[in-house]
Order: sequence, then structure tokens, then C-alpha cells
Amino acid sequence: MRLRFGALAAAALLLTPALAACGTDDPASATDKEAVAGSTTAAAVVAKVAKDDALNAQLPADVRSAGTITTGISTVGAPFTFLAPDNKTQIGIEVDLRDAVAKVLGVRAAPTTTKWDSLLVGVQTGKFRVAQGNFGVTKDRLKTYDFVTYYNDGFGFLANPATNQPAVTQLTDLCGRKVGTSTGTSFIGILQSHEGDCAKLGKQPWKISTYPDQASFTLALDQKRIDLYLRSAIRAQYDAKQQPAKLAFKGTLNSEHVGFVLKKGDALGPVLQKAVQKLIDDGTYARILQAWGLQTGAVSTSQLNPPGLD
Repeated sequence: MRLRFGALAAAALLLTPALAACGTDDPASATDKEAVAGSTTAAAVVAKVAKDDALNAQLPADVRSAGTITTGISTVGAPFTFLAPDNKTQIGIEVDLRDAVAKVLGVRAAPTTTKWDSLLVGVQTGKFRVAQGNFGVTKDRLKTYDFVTYYNDGFGFLANPATNQPAVTQLTDLCGRKVGTSTGTSFIGILQSHEGDCAKLGKQPWKISTYPDQASFTLALDQKRIDLYLRSAIRAQYDAKQQPAKLAFKGTLNSEHVGFVLKKGDALGPVLQKAVQKLIDDGTYARILQAWGLQTGAVSTSQLNPPGLD
């Protein structure tokens, strides 16, 4: 079940591009057997994807002629994009979805790895035709870019299982609690912008701490220096699944669309949407998400520029 902030916080999120799917969490490598197994299982699913001749015929002429789609991607961390044990190969759910879509369209994804904050600029300047980086769809971003959605994300909370922290169902549930988040992320801004909400209810404010990587925040939870840790909901769910003895998932706020990013008006967008929808309809999409244990982020319909935001 997806849980929401409330009207004020949701509005703030929509108005601020950087707040959605921030992408600046610490990168991670596939150091555990389950992560490698998930990648292997998903890759086997992608390998069976067949070309759809009708969709290939609908591609813009330059894409069909080149046989490739230039794609910008960033190693934002597990389970989105991260490094395999060889410390060279990118794996993750976004890699699998990208490759599956390319196979449906009968072309090859030509990825370039770059810093997350360079991806949108790369699309705008034409360096990349498409970008991926767990980008959330926002009102401001839709002014410049088109989005083809492929799952939902949000703000997720983690706790030390031994502390029996109650679930977070609204932002003011954080009142009086010590909350950690990643250094440099926009989660800090949303917490700071609503620090006065607790006082209005006669409650103590939350206290914010920041941490540079997963090891440091996991230690902080273990030592009970913080009550909760805030990060991407999908990453939080993934973390809890990987380390159930250390991390418990405590809810999601503000579910949001995430998808491929294209330059505004790019003729590739509608065809890309049809390719994602085909993967949803034939069950490939569900099998990829299942391989990573991320079914809770699944969507039944891919959308080109979800309504209500533009």
C-alpha cells in the first residue's frame, strides 16, 4: 500500500524538480549473492525478448537507420544501476528494463555512464536520446522533457528492527523522532521545509542527521543514534530485503512516477511507451521486477507524460 505525505508536502514535491527520485544516494556494488542472482535471473528474462516488427517500423527514421538509441545512465546504486562483482559491468533493474525495451524495438541501447546531475543536460543538448537515473516525473521537469514511465517510487523509511519503530503514514509521524538521510540529497530540503508542522500540532520537531554512505547510516541505526532513515522507497525496500536482521522497512510517502527521460517532443517517446506497455502486457516486465523483488513498484500502464502534472 502506498502512503502519502498530505497535500502540502505533495505540492512542494511537485514544484521542486530535485526532490523527486533524487538519484544521489550512495552507489553500491553487487557484493551479495542475492543481488548477483537477481541480475542473472533478470538477464535470462531479457534474453528471451523478441523484436516487434510493427514497433520497429514506427521508430523515427534516424533511430531505425542507426539501429541504436544513445542512452545516458548513472551508477546511482542498487537496485537501479550498480556494479557487478567485476567492478566494471553495470547491472540493475534499470539496465534490464532498458535492454528489454531496446530488444522489443529491434535496436541496441548504446549506453554512456555519466554523473547523475549531467543526465538531463545531456538529453537537452542531444548527447543522449534517452536518460535513466530513477528520475521522478515533476511539473517543472515536464516543461522541458518528456517521460515514459516504467515504475513508481517514493520516499521510504528504514529502522532498526529491534527498536519496533511505528510505521510512517504521514509526515508528522516523524515529530519527536531522529531522522537520518543521505548527505547531499534533496530529502533534507523537504524535511527542513516542514519543520514547523510539528509545532502546529503541539509536538516536538524531528531532528535531522546526514550520512555519506550505507555503512554509516546502518551503523547509526544499529547504535540507535537515529530512529529512522529516509531514502528512495525502492532502495529502502531492497535494503530491508537484503539485510532483514539490521533493517526494517517502515513505509512509503508520496508515490511518484519514474521513467525514461527524452527531449520535449521527441518522436521516439510514443514508440518507447508502446514498447514498455508491450513488456507489461506480455508478462516480461513483471518477471524482471520479480527477479529483483521489487513488485511493489510495478505499474499496470506505462504513460507518456502522466496527466495532472503538465
